[in-house]
Amino acid sequence: MNRKIFKLDPRTKLFLILITALVVLSRWGGEDLHAFRMVLTAVPFVLLLAEKEYSYCLKSFIGLLSSCCILYIPYVWDNSLVGTLAIVVGSILSRMIPTIAIAYYAVKTTKLSEFVAGMEKNACF
Repeated sequence: MNRKIFKLDPRTKLFLILITALVVLSRWGGEDLHAFRMVLTAVPFVLLLAEKEYSYCLKSFIGLLSSCCILYIPYVWDNSLVGTLAIVVGSILSRMIPTIAIAYYAVKTTKLSEFVAGMEKNACF
């Protein structure tokens, strides 16, 4: 038996990618959407665990934790060049990893026939 816990439509997956990219990657909404950004950061990991993609979920989660740890280097190291590079690398990685993880989930779980059927439903003509 191959039961899926979450069976998302391909259009929903594309919408999740778009919203995750807008809110998490670009920090759209500022501090007003901080709680929503945290939820969107956790969504890819929950979906990957539901699909039993444990390996990629663990790799992504470790990458996210590592990038968050990199952001704390300027507080413990006094070198301004190292601190600046740590902030740049940590910020980029901590923003990109959730977006890449949700895109991986969408590509891995969507069959071509499902995608075509979902896009045909959007046809305006």
